[in-house]
Amino acid sequence: EALEAEKMANAQLTERLKALRERDTSSFASMEAKVDRLTQQLDVQGLELMRMRKVTMQLRDTVRVLNEAAIQGTTDPALINKALLAEIEALRALRQTEVAEIDEILAELRPLIGEGAHA
Repeated sequence: EALEAEKMANAQLTERLKALRERDTSSFASMEAKVDRLTQQLDVQGLELMRMRKVTMQLRDTVRVLNEAAIQGTTDPALINKALLAEIEALRALRQTEVAEIDEILAELRPLIGEGAHA
């Protein structure tokens, strides 16, 4: 009887160990997927940040040229158009940055929304 009890306990422990290993494996895969997703989001944000920096530098240069023209008392419609185009591009870049942030937030919320729908 003691031997049978030990075999039963051993079988139960083996099943528990198997379940723990499976859970750890699925947990690790889940974490890997999350890391991959976050890495992709960081890449997108990095690209948008580089675009913002480039546009900001262009806008600064254009504003500097406009200031110099204003000091000289000259107005150049081409410079004004260039400044407006740089400002529009800055707004577009800002919008793309915001879209990337919203995508990141949505990516984090989707699993939570899915869990709530099943509960």
